[in-house]
Amino acid sequence: MPGIESAASAGGKPTRVRRRDAPAAKPPQPSAGVFPVYKNGIIPVDLRRADELVPYPRNARKHTDAHIAEVMGSILEFGWTAPILADDFIRAGHARTKAALRIYEQGRTIRLPNGTELPPGMVPVIDCTGWTDAQKRAYVLADNKLTENADWDEDLLRLELGELKGLHAMMAYLRSAPSLPRGCV
Repeated sequence: MPGIESAASAGGKPTRVRRRDAPAAKPPQPSAGVFPVYKNGIIPVDLRRADELVPYPRNARKHTDAHIAEVMGSILEFGWTAPILADDFIRAGHARTKAALRIYEQGRTIRLPNGTELPPGMVPVIDCTGWTDAQKRAYVLADNKLTENADWDEDLLRLELGELKGLHAMMAYLRSAPSLPRGCV
């Protein structure tokens, strides 16, 4: 197509594009410890054992016990909403992994937002082995920094928070969140 450059023509690895009228490939059958899940037949998300994921040793982001408890509360309230990114190491999702481990240690279950229970001990993971070493290292930093660079629309924030007073556990967290503008909660 004119104006659309493929990865191959840009010097990257060639990509396989499935035509809309072509039949979808059958997802592979689950193998030991890794269960492929396909969203719209495109992005593979594996379920891996949380206790086998290895934290990136040079992860500069530190998580306090209080922060992990907040992440646990979010997972239990809303379900598991974002996969871990990993190859040999966790590249994004260190806090989610720690929170999942604590949830499972407590004998609790984790659900997806649609209510589906994850198998005990498992978390969704996207494999990022296709990235270069530099991309992996840079993403560890970028993932932690990008949301910090955004601002709040304080009027909309006040409106949303005012209407959500029924979510007591999350409201307690939001009231103490240092990143929210003062006077919004």
